[in-house]
Amino acid sequence: LGYTTFDDSAYNHLYQELDGRTSIAARGANLAAKKGILVICSAGNSGALPWKYIGTPADADSALAVGAVNADASYASFSSIGFPNSMKVKPNIAAQGKATTVAALQGGIQQASGTSFSAPIISGLAACLWQAFPEKTNMEIFKAIEECSSQYESPDSLLGYGLPDFYLAYRRLAEKKASEVDESVRIFPNPFSNEFHIFMQTAKEQEIEFELIDFLGRACLNKKITFLKNDAQLIPFNELKHLNSGIYFLKIKTISKTFTKKIIKSNHSNN
Repeated sequence: LGYTTFDDSAYNHLYQELDGRTSIAARGANLAAKKGILVICSAGNSGALPWKYIGTPADADSALAVGAVNADASYASFSSIGFPNSMKVKPNIAAQGKATTVAALQGGIQQASGTSFSAPIISGLAACLWQAFPEKTNMEIFKAIEECSSQYESPDSLLGYGLPDFYLAYRRLAEKKASEVDESVRIFPNPFSNEFHIFMQTAKEQEIEFELIDFLGRACLNKKITFLKNDAQLIPFNELKHLNSGIYFLKIKTISKTFTKKIIKSNHSNN
């Protein structure tokens, strides 16, 4: 989906409003990304129309907007383009959106055109890539896809960073994983009632930040702990009696990566 105009023209978006963080749709996409969701959306099909630019939430800072190409990898004329004089690359990438093979409503397969078909292609490939590296964050997968695209060194407003090479992204993430220092994390009890503990080991001397975030993306608690080389620590989180029961996310930021663990607060005793 993409939004630019509405039945009531008073709600129509202006070019300057699609700055990646103003429209309700863009704010929603950014909030979803903040919660750990990889947001992939269609750039839009306005390339040959008077508007011609991407809609929202394709403009969102944390949304991977997908444009469309023909079967020969050339720009599809209907695919919405990025805004002129903008430092932000939009669309981010592209995939086949012209004469794309899709499932037909009546059964079987057919060909259809639109960024509503190029975006799902990328969504499926991104899901497979993330499944291979579940320890990566949504934005690490986002960045890997962009960096392994055909025109990453010279992006434009038609195809952004170009056509992504997911095999190359897989190889690069695998190489990076092999070279990273292993950081072991255990959280217990989970679910917790009034407190929980983290047992963490790290080979590097570093300061590690722990941030507890609720389901609405609000920070509830923040700690920074200094680890020595080849250190292991048991870290208590015991300031949690005031929290409501429900799902929380513990974001852990080291010098090499940022990752998130899901934890649950219940009303039952830890014992």
